[in-house]
Amino acid sequence: AKQTEAGEHTFSTAKKPSKKKGSAHSSCEPTDDDVLFGKGGRINQHPGNVKLREKVQAFLSVYDRSDKRTKTAISWSILEEIKREGARFLEKGGDGKW
Repeated sequence: AKQTEAGEHTFSTAKKPSKKKGSAHSSCEPTDDDVLFGKGGRINQHPGNVKLREKVQAFLSVYDRSDKRTKTAISWSILEEIKREGARFLEKGGDGKW
């Protein structure tokens, strides 16, 4: 998202290329910046997940009054911002490793 001089956010509505999920799984140790997929209190309280929810909350009022295309752009903008900050989006594999 880009911010105008008036403090409003603007979003690119260009379609993002789709990425197929890779089948290769390598394990890693999550950092506090990473966003973890899953359910439960430990996942919800993970610092990266808390940061993501804070970013989403900051855009909620704009998101609620936007059309579908702009909502998609807002979602991609938040995703890209989180990734630019060095976070990864991690999911546990069938082996229980991240």
